[in-house]
Amino acid sequence: MFEKWFEKYKININRQNARDCINEFKTLIENKKIILYGYGNLGKSLCEILKLIEVCPDIIVDKNQEADYLFKPSLLRTINNYNQYCIILSIMSYYINDVRNDIVKMGLSHLELNNGEQIYILLKTCLCEIEGEKENFSPDILKCVGCIKNTTCSVFVKQFIESNAIRIILPIEKEKERERIIFTPFQIKVGTICNLKCKNCSEGITYAKNKEYVSLEDISIDVMKIAAACYFIPLIQLTGGEPFLHPKLVNIIDMLLSINNVGIIGVVTNGTIIPDSDMIKIFRNKKIIVTISNYSCMGESYVSKLNIIKQIFDDNDVKYLDKEATIWRKSYKYGKSSETEDELKNRYKSCPDGQYCGRQIYKGYLYACTQHFRGEVSQMFSEESSKINIHNYDIETLRNKLINYLNAPYYEICRYCNEPFNTEVVPVAEQL
Repeated sequence: MFEKWFEKYKININRQNARDCINEFKTLIENKKIILYGYGNLGKSLCEILKLIEVCPDIIVDKNQEADYLFKPSLLRTINNYNQYCIILSIMSYYINDVRNDIVKMGLSHLELNNGEQIYILLKTCLCEIEGEKENFSPDILKCVGCIKNTTCSVFVKQFIESNAIRIILPIEKEKERERIIFTPFQIKVGTICNLKCKNCSEGITYAKNKEYVSLEDISIDVMKIAAACYFIPLIQLTGGEPFLHPKLVNIIDMLLSINNVGIIGVVTNGTIIPDSDMIKIFRNKKIIVTISNYSCMGESYVSKLNIIKQIFDDNDVKYLDKEATIWRKSYKYGKSSETEDELKNRYKSCPDGQYCGRQIYKGYLYACTQHFRGEVSQMFSEESSKINIHNYDIETLRNKLINYLNAPYYEICRYCNEPFNTEVVPVAEQL
C-alpha cells in the first residue's frame, strides 16, 4: 500500500515537501490498525520515528517476545478482518524472505506485507529535513553514521558542508559542466593483515592469498584521485584486516583530514587492540568516528579488553559506535547464477551493502561491494566488469565513469552473491 508513496518521494525529499510526505503517509494508514512485525534495531527505530509523527503501533510482533507488550507471530492467525490492519515488516532486507516464508507456513500467504525499512528511511529523512530548518542546526555525526542510510542522505551532506564551513572547489573549471557527484560512503582497505582468523569473515581476510599492508603513499594516491573527481564524499571508512595494526594508521588519517571535500572519517576495529597515545590523539578530532565490531560472544577475555578500550575512548572524548554482532550471514556462493536482469535489479535495490556503504577501494581498484572484494582477495572468483581501475582515467573521464558506476541498476558481481535474501546464518566470529 506504500509503493506509490515511496516511489514518489524516495529521491525527492526536501524541506518544502517533507511535511507533505509525512501527511500522505498518515493518510494512507488512516483508520488502520498498525502491526509491526519485528522489534530488533530497525523495529525499535521505526517505533521512535512513528512516535515523533504521532502514530502509535497497535500491535508489535516479535519471535523472541522478550517483553510483555510483544506478541508471538501466531497472533496473526487470530485476526479476522485483515482489511482493517496495516502490517509492516520492521526488519532488515536480509530477513524479509525468512519472515515471509514463516507467514506462508501459517497459512497466511494472502496478507499484504509492507517494507518497514523503506518506510523508516523515508520518514527519517523527512524528519531530518524538518530538523534542518532550525537555526544553527548541526548534524549529530554519531547518529548519522549509525543511521541505516549511513550519511548518504541529502540532509547530512548539506548540513555537514554548511556547519563545517567547507568550501569545495572542483578541478573542473567550467561551471555548467560541473556534475555534483556525492559519492556513497566507501571503505579503504588498509591491508589484509588481522589478528583474528574468523572462519566466515565477510571481507575474506582470513583467506587472503597475500598478507600485506597497503602503503600510505598508495592509499593517498587512490583517495586523492577519487576526491578530485567528486563534489563531496560523506564518509570514508578505514577497514582491513585490522586497521589498528597498520603502522601508518595515524598518518593515513591525517592525510584524509587534509582533503577538503571528505566528510567523516571512520575507523573500524575488532575491539582487540588497545590504541596507543598517538591514535587516541587523532581519534579526538571531531570528524573521526571509531566503530567497534563487538564480538562479545568470544568470551570474558575479549570483553575485558573491549571494556578497557571503551573506557579509554570515554576518558578521551573519542566518538565511537559499539556495534555488537549478534548474527552473521554468509552471502557469497560458488559459481555464477543465471538470474534475469529483472531478478538482479530487484535484489540489488534491496541490498544495504550495495545501496549505502558497500564500495571498496584497494590498491588502485574500486570494487562494487564487500563480497566483490572478498572474491578477489581470496581468489575465489573474479569479475572484471564490476570494478574500476581508477588510475586508467583522467579526472573528467573518471568522473563520468563514477556517475555511471553509482547509477548502475546492478553489477555482474551480484551473480556470485545471495544478498540480501537467502543468506545462510553462521556463527559470529568463529575462529579457525
